[in-house]
Amino acid sequence: MSFQRFGERLKEYFTFTKRERNGILMLMFLIIAMQGIVIFTHYLQPTLDNPQRQFFEKEIIAFEKAISADATDKPLILEKTISKDTFLDPLKINYTYFDPNKADRNLWLQLGVSEKTIQSIANYISKGGRFKKKEDLRKIYTLKPVEYLKLEPYIVIDNKKEKGSIDSAKQELSVNNKSNFILELNKATQEDLMKLPLIGEKRAQQIIKYRNLLGGFVEKEQLKEIYGLPDSVYQLILPQITVNSDVITHLNINTDSISSLKHLYIKKPFAQMIVNYRLQHGDFHSVEEIQKLPLSSDSIFRKIRKYLIVE
Repeated sequence: MSFQRFGERLKEYFTFTKRERNGILMLMFLIIAMQGIVIFTHYLQPTLDNPQRQFFEKEIIAFEKAISADATDKPLILEKTISKDTFLDPLKINYTYFDPNKADRNLWLQLGVSEKTIQSIANYISKGGRFKKKEDLRKIYTLKPVEYLKLEPYIVIDNKKEKGSIDSAKQELSVNNKSNFILELNKATQEDLMKLPLIGEKRAQQIIKYRNLLGGFVEKEQLKEIYGLPDSVYQLILPQITVNSDVITHLNINTDSISSLKHLYIKKPFAQMIVNYRLQHGDFHSVEEIQKLPLSSDSIFRKIRKYLIVE
């Protein structure tokens, strides 16, 4: 192929009809127009306030101030601007010193705590829970770590109240000669339990609920397992309680089903293993035989030993 012919072919390849040229021009125009719109909207539009961005910026500032705040400073007042889209009115958070064991709903709201967290704290305290040190507030799962850091410098816990109550209760027992009052835990009603020092309605309900889960107490020390019952209270009532383990509910490892064997100390996998072993090897000849099972340990066996029988 000659050079002249090659040039003609090349020219023919890059030659467009009038209709094709118009189409190319229109496409170029649209591309330029689109690019111009992007540039205009990005760079030339007037600056608008972004409430959400302002909200997060102020949250960051509040967080930094909370970390650096000294407990001896004056209460730190922070303003939180919230977008109208959140359907909340603007709030003022007033950080002031507080005892989480005594704070009421209004004080928690003043500290910027959400209603959900306030309810969680109220539930915790109503079940006998108590904040003994600042870090205990972290137990409230709805309270975010950032919120805790803001509150931490202002937490002041008075641990004298319960100690004073215990001393007063001891003095009252001595003066009124009530120390001879003995209560059997497995037959005690809620009213009976409330006769014990520092055992109110909530704690009495907790003791009965735990007793039902166990099928009865086999020893006094099981009271220590009740969440929210302080050791100081346990030590105070210890001389006035007794346990009759003959009235507890027993579990027959030779006849009970998996669901019947489930217990506070026996989880479903262990109950399943007891039944499987029984089916494969026949009845147990003694309670001690369950120690052969992989899920059994000395600590578990000591806990459940008195609840098990073989018949």
